[in-house]
Amino acid sequence: MMEGLLRAALEDAGVFEDTAVLFLVAGEPPGDASEYAYLPPGAWGNLEARVLRDVGARLGEFSDFHRFGAYANLVAVPEGAIAVGLRHEAEHAVQFNQYGRDLFDLESILRRTMRRAGRMEHYTSTPSEREANRAASEYAHVRYADNIDAMAADERFRHLVEEPQPVANLLDETVATIWEYVDRAATDDEDTNRRSFGVVVPELKQGATEHVPFEPRHRVRRAEGQPFVVEIQP
Repeated sequence: MMEGLLRAALEDAGVFEDTAVLFLVAGEPPGDASEYAYLPPGAWGNLEARVLRDVGARLGEFSDFHRFGAYANLVAVPEGAIAVGLRHEAEHAVQFNQYGRDLFDLESILRRTMRRAGRMEHYTSTPSEREANRAASEYAHVRYADNIDAMAADERFRHLVEEPQPVANLLDETVATIWEYVDRAATDDEDTNRRSFGVVVPELKQGATEHVPFEPRHRVRRAEGQPFVVEIQP
């Protein structure tokens, strides 16, 4: 089921299926861990999503691709909520295709600064999340209209069917949100040269602005024999 739901979400998002891989982690989500998560192409440290940490080293085998992680046993989650949640995650792949890694480095700064400020409860209102939630909500209303009331009543999925404020410019709004939580003169302690956020953030924004998406025929795609679904036994 999960494979088909992700394929449908990718198709709706306009993300080529052969540029993605789904890691299915055996079992149920532990504790309050998210049911699914997205990881962009490339090498990323400090993985926040438990499901991605449970995938472990195999993430590196598919580092050129959009990587989605999900727990295999989601019997307590309605199919509609899984489908709409995966559509939310697929929108993050759209964002990566449009802006490249630099956008997600900005997102990393935003998450870090929000966490340090003790404001992570506002994370769903950040620009990239609002954009992904709007895509998920539209998907829900078209394909899972009968499930919307149930999702709206469940705090785990309510954000997927609400209609947040539209995002006029993802980069501008992401940078503006960063400045709500960090002083430009403060040192970015994850920058190799320990430069200030006032230097690092504009540099990343410029890189994202100048990013040129690959033409479809030049996309990096899975080689023959590389699976779309990889099962993980943690």
